[in-house]
Amino acid sequence: MEKIEKKEQLTNEYKRMYGENLDRGFEYTSVFVEATIISKVISFDKFNNEEFRKDIAYLTDLYISFETKGSTNALTNENVTKKENYVYKKSSKIMGRNILYKGFPGAGKSYRVMKEFLMDKNGEMIDEQQYERVTFYSEYTNAEFVGTIRPCIKNSIPTYSFVSGPFTNILKKAINNKETNFYLIIEEINRGEAASIFGDIFQLLDRKNNNGESVYSITNSLIAEEVYGDEKRKVRIPENLSIIATMNVSDENVKTFDNAFERRWETVWVLDSKGKFDDKYIKGMQEITWGKFRNVINNVIVNQQGILKNEDKQLGAYYINEEFITDISENNEFGREKFLYKVIINLYTKTCKYDKSLLFSEEIKTINNLVEKFLSRNYLDIFKDDIRDKLLK
Repeated sequence: MEKIEKKEQLTNEYKRMYGENLDRGFEYTSVFVEATIISKVISFDKFNNEEFRKDIAYLTDLYISFETKGSTNALTNENVTKKENYVYKKSSKIMGRNILYKGFPGAGKSYRVMKEFLMDKNGEMIDEQQYERVTFYSEYTNAEFVGTIRPCIKNSIPTYSFVSGPFTNILKKAINNKETNFYLIIEEINRGEAASIFGDIFQLLDRKNNNGESVYSITNSLIAEEVYGDEKRKVRIPENLSIIATMNVSDENVKTFDNAFERRWETVWVLDSKGKFDDKYIKGMQEITWGKFRNVINNVIVNQQGILKNEDKQLGAYYINEEFITDISENNEFGREKFLYKVIINLYTKTCKYDKSLLFSEEIKTINNLVEKFLSRNYLDIFKDDIRDKLLK
């Protein structure tokens, strides 16, 4: 009887902490805090959910194992609080900037960022300790970007501690190593709610003209304690930390920027240029090179008239990679198949979404027609006559 009452008491405590979702609650909280409670449950016989019983058993075993074997870096916050002793190389030029690289898909935005900021003068990558790289997406949050208080184990005792996100990590390094440049790289910045992800850091994006340090400071005790060791210290982005972001203009309306946010960035348009694959043949397309193909298609796109004009749908030099090209001219459906699904169908369903006649023959009525024809001997018949003629010149 005592065992049952004890179990009910602890189960009620679990409900109070985590709600009524007993069967999946463990997914949303720290396994260690849960295990601390659940490991005390003596019997599981009354639980009806088999999956939940397995989860509880796993957490209990994990907790007991942890208590007997001690902590590891992966399971504690030691790696967060450990004092950094890495020696960084000095940078010759220090200047903090916020730069937003825009361009259509495959124009080479990420490559340009890597070449201009993450490579030294000898073409070698800088040490990975000097930069953080993140990708924004719709569910990405300020807590992930900056950091948040989370349950952890310290000295075998469950507790709560601030766990830094990539922004705070790189900020701390920059503050402690003023003679080295550091970079925060944000890919696909417009695919997340940028204003919400940045939160109060938004105020720090105004930079001084002479050195790039933040013009204004913010009060954030969690960041201040982690970075400066003083929760009352005002937080600023230093002159040796740059924030570099990329944006596909074809996706520019996924999450729009307001003027106040965008004006704090230097905008650079990444122009399409000759790429290293342009002189290579497209697999399975006989004597048609990637450079010729995309030039023909892009010329049609940019010369389109009216409200359907969609310059941002052009094919960039790096829209494809080595898988799709070859040094030897060939004509076979097997080599062509990947190109079909990567490029051709994208042109049909997105670039020509409202006007198939822009590129394609009127005989192509469905995607099935498109696939069958492109994988046949007369694969170029999917296109209008004038486009086919230009590809064969």
